[in-house]
Amino acid sequence: MQNNHSLLSMALILIASLLASVLSGCGLISKLTGGPVVTEETVKYAPGFQEYETNKNYNVLLTQPVTYKKISVATEAKAKIAGTEVEKKEESVGKLEPYNNIFKESAEILAMTRQMKFGLNKIKTGEVKLSVKIDQSMISGGPKGIAEKWNQIVNIDEQTKFGGKVLEAVLKAKDELKGRVEGLTSKIASLKPQEDLKGKEALAVGEVVNGLKQAQSNLTTATTDLEDSLRILADLAK
Repeated sequence: MQNNHSLLSMALILIASLLASVLSGCGLISKLTGGPVVTEETVKYAPGFQEYETNKNYNVLLTQPVTYKKISVATEAKAKIAGTEVEKKEESVGKLEPYNNIFKESAEILAMTRQMKFGLNKIKTGEVKLSVKIDQSMISGGPKGIAEKWNQIVNIDEQTKFGGKVLEAVLKAKDELKGRVEGLTSKIASLKPQEDLKGKEALAVGEVVNGLKQAQSNLTTATTDLEDSLRILADLAK
């Protein structure tokens, strides 16, 4: 009786092995894995400069790109069908969304300050020539004053038009950017991804921490860029 039981067990094991082999060959057995998915996104243009998206002369982000991470978690299903490996991914963001928003906003702020500094330097070196002279009265009017001044120009040329966008952006950023940077910096300091992210999302903690460090670095650089831009603008208005 015992021998019969052993033979039956061996037969069942053999059948199971053969069945697994057949199913695997048909692609009916999948290997499930999970983990963080990191996508690198690029800021195409600074806000207000979209018309220069493909123009290297006026869009600094084409030669000095600003990138940021978008993080999600995924479950991957892999199978072989007729000898070809097929992969299916399902991604979710969940509690990672607030972190992704910070990554994106910090990158957009850096893109803006990089664009402004780039434009002012082009004006300073004479590569971009304006048909009007920059003076203190123009600057004291703020972004609205710049817009009004530029609207008075008849048949505005391409370089002067670009210069006006740069000046308006700098004066607008002077009033608004500091608050945005301070707000994001405070938010970054208060976040605790190690406690906030659970389950599959916890696998992304390392990527999130690195993303937050990069976001803070972006904000620090953006602050320096803005300060440099304001100094250049002051020199241009002398």
